[in-house]
Amino acid sequence: MKHLLPLLITTLVSVSCGCSEKKYHVELEAPRPATSGTSTTSTNNDLYPKSDGVIRLVHYNVGAFNKSGSSTVSMIADMFTELHADIVSMNEVDSLTTRTGRVDQPKAIAGLLGDWGHIFAKAMDYQGGGYGLSIIHKPDFKPLARHTLNIPKGDGSEPRACGILEFKDFVFATTHLDHRSDAARLEGVRLIAEYMDKHYPGKPVFVCGDFNCLPESAPITAMKEAGFEIISSTGNTFTAKNPSKCIDYIFIKKHGKSVQALQSMIPTRFEKGDVTIASDHLPVFVDVKM
Repeated sequence: MKHLLPLLITTLVSVSCGCSEKKYHVELEAPRPATSGTSTTSTNNDLYPKSDGVIRLVHYNVGAFNKSGSSTVSMIADMFTELHADIVSMNEVDSLTTRTGRVDQPKAIAGLLGDWGHIFAKAMDYQGGGYGLSIIHKPDFKPLARHTLNIPKGDGSEPRACGILEFKDFVFATTHLDHRSDAARLEGVRLIAEYMDKHYPGKPVFVCGDFNCLPESAPITAMKEAGFEIISSTGNTFTAKNPSKCIDYIFIKKHGKSVQALQSMIPTRFEKGDVTIASDHLPVFVDVKM
């Protein structure tokens, strides 16, 4: 289904370590099919072509695959296929809860995509199961280790978490910060930044998530002060029907390694998906090269 226009943001230079700001060239345009020599994974109908040699990282708050009142697992799996996703961060995921029919949602969507790898990072017990985060990835990406960092409720509305997968050359993490308390969001940032520096000082670290705050807010500033940089589009991701806020991000901390962020988009057009039904957020992706 074709809805709205995506915001395309193309990175001009490789991501630098530290919290210095990069210059971006921003255009509003519809996605274009691949041209000859651009991508071997593309077809003439490809809305989101991907160049050779890049890893496409996707973040999406999927709203328990249930914001429309019925399951959107199959629709969102089709959307990830159209995006040529390699590794996906998902927020608001259920595992074996009564509200979503006792389905193991990470396992279900990973199976639809072709036996992808998957983890569930539980933030809290909920309706006989768990509620939290998930990372799914193509089978050719082989994790070395996984971890769930618990983020206490504190001044917030509920406990939170950060799900982490360590790969050979990088670390990929997903989080979802509190929607009511800036103090709780700041504590979440502190815990995540300290954990990444302690455990992965020699690898690039990607942190994706619904941070529930705007780019100029204190928690985003704290991420930058901790050495993380936004490499995703800062176009609006919420709500899907009327996008008016940027609250979903993909960050990187390079830890001295060479990483290029090539382009980022907030995709809104899909042949087999409708972003206004799939969730109340929009997805965002970034292409990186290491």
